[in-house]
Amino acid sequence: MPNDTILVIDDNSTNLQLLHAILGDEGYNVVGVTSSRDAFTILENNPPDLILLDIIMPDANGIDVCREFKAIPAIAHIPVIFISSQEDIREKVTAFEAGGVDYITKPFEAQEVLVRVKTHLTLFHLQQSLKQKNEELEVSKQTILRQQEQMAVQSRFSTMGEILNLIAHHWRQPLSVISTIATNVLIKQSFDTLDNDIIADTQNRIINHVQALSSTIDKFSDFFKPDVITETTIGNILQNAVTLSESLSDMHKVPIIADTGDIADLTLSTYENEVVQVIVSLIVNAIEASVIRKTNDPKVLLSGKAEEKCIIITVSDNVGGIPEEKLDEIFLPYYSTKEKQVGTGLGLYMAKMVVEKHCHGMLTVKNSEEGAEFTLRLPKVLDAETETQVFN
Repeated sequence: MPNDTILVIDDNSTNLQLLHAILGDEGYNVVGVTSSRDAFTILENNPPDLILLDIIMPDANGIDVCREFKAIPAIAHIPVIFISSQEDIREKVTAFEAGGVDYITKPFEAQEVLVRVKTHLTLFHLQQSLKQKNEELEVSKQTILRQQEQMAVQSRFSTMGEILNLIAHHWRQPLSVISTIATNVLIKQSFDTLDNDIIADTQNRIINHVQALSSTIDKFSDFFKPDVITETTIGNILQNAVTLSESLSDMHKVPIIADTGDIADLTLSTYENEVVQVIVSLIVNAIEASVIRKTNDPKVLLSGKAEEKCIIITVSDNVGGIPEEKLDEIFLPYYSTKEKQVGTGLGLYMAKMVVEKHCHGMLTVKNSEEGAEFTLRLPKVLDAETETQVFN
């Protein structure tokens, strides 16, 4: 391209003047030197866009000089066009093997020189542009990965908040009963009606409720264990999701119905805790939507079926569905189906990331006649080493 700088290396001053005239008339900046030593000085201080290099020079062989150029990372990318009076095919092959991009024979034809120079400068700039774009894409990729990591952390905290909320619901009734029992003991003591039978009965009742609290801890502690690929059953996954959600379900009187048909014992290898987390999140969303919309007789239905290489789990509700114009947006980061002051907007986005990026499945949504219907497609077997999906 005009205004590009071309370094011409030729010990013949006549050739230098001719090439300077041909290229200079086209607007190129031409720098001519008669020795490889001078060429290295130019390359070190002001690298050109293209090099025209004579093969036969008194102080050095042009092919060897090209090899030296290509061994220097800072200038190795600069295209080199050889110029020579020799037309020996073996010399041309050697020149290309040394890193040359083209070969012009003397005497020069001006039009040929201009076409070849223009072609290789165009390719050079395209390569440089592609390199820059790749670098920009890599920066963007790293930025996206950092953002995804940040969102994953936010989602994890959000999920922990939801789980702690569920634990609070689980504990509310036993703690209330324990408080009532203790109050009754104090009242009986104040009226001097407390005897050993009452004390023994009170102790047993409190112990039973404390064991229930301990059971809740055991139940939820598994949820936060580091996740690994394990072999489980579809029935186990759905039952764990129901168990973790039952306190919220009971509080708002939204039954969760798990229907696995005849495949409850069907096994699959996957990240069980993460799959359960996704299902719990979908259940919680449905229950909260039923409360906000004051749905009559709300319910959440969990169902499963098997295909040749995958398991399909469906989480559906009867609370009115998702506005059609929002269906394409609900898996976007920071989109939230909840009120602005509630939630992070990461739940459904991270659910999709977990299912599709980690478990190598699919998570989709559609509206049924009664409400929303989320479908998880999970491979029956997730390879522990490659973590690739094995279903089409």
